[in-house]
Amino acid sequence: MQHIMDTLTLREAGPGDSAFAYRVKRAAFKPYAEGTWGWDEDEQRRHHARRFAAQEFRIINAGGVDVGVVALAVAANCVKLNQMFILPEHQGRGIGRRCMGLIIDEARQLGRPIRLRVLKVNPRAVAFYQRLGFARTGESQGVAVRDHYAYVGVWAESKLGIVDISDPCRPQIVTRHTIHGYGYGLTVKGGHVFTARGHHDRTMGEAGREDGHGFDVIDVSDPADPRTVAVIKTP
Repeated sequence: MQHIMDTLTLREAGPGDSAFAYRVKRAAFKPYAEGTWGWDEDEQRRHHARRFAAQEFRIINAGGVDVGVVALAVAANCVKLNQMFILPEHQGRGIGRRCMGLIIDEARQLGRPIRLRVLKVNPRAVAFYQRLGFARTGESQGVAVRDHYAYVGVWAESKLGIVDISDPCRPQIVTRHTIHGYGYGLTVKGGHVFTARGHHDRTMGEAGREDGHGFDVIDVSDPADPRTVAVIKTP
């Protein structure tokens, strides 16, 4: 019997693979997304449809069975790994490591580094990429998407970054808006972003730890001109 590692391939996804790609993402990613910014099924399906149409998706096939999905975008200065999800029942078998080996070889032939993002609430994924030699170059605390904009909490700067993702392969930073905390966990409702401060308000220092819990409410009806309309403190 042939070993699975000898029969692993990445094939180009076609229109008929969209439903499978979403099923893989939902199975592998939903538990982590729910703990960060929530999971709106309808919005996630719309977001997937936009991405599937705009990005280069590949299906991971191991031993003749489709087990996962990869989404790549080749930019002028890097190869962006936008997604790599494997069905939970096929995880822990070396498939992810083998896929990354193929992607690293491809990026090396193009002469470009690979860039990717990992949720902090998924330490298993963080450790996986670090074992492969990846290093952190920045840190963001949460991401929420509404219409053609992504809202990103940037821990190191206490900022809410607003990014135009009309073309996911060429995102454009619209503006950065100061927030009071870490921006750990974001959600968008209507024309407002709700961003959690994390453990405490960064402006208070450690002495203010007990007073720092809460969240900011930011009006983003005009994404180019966000306005903080409320700062809520919670016990």
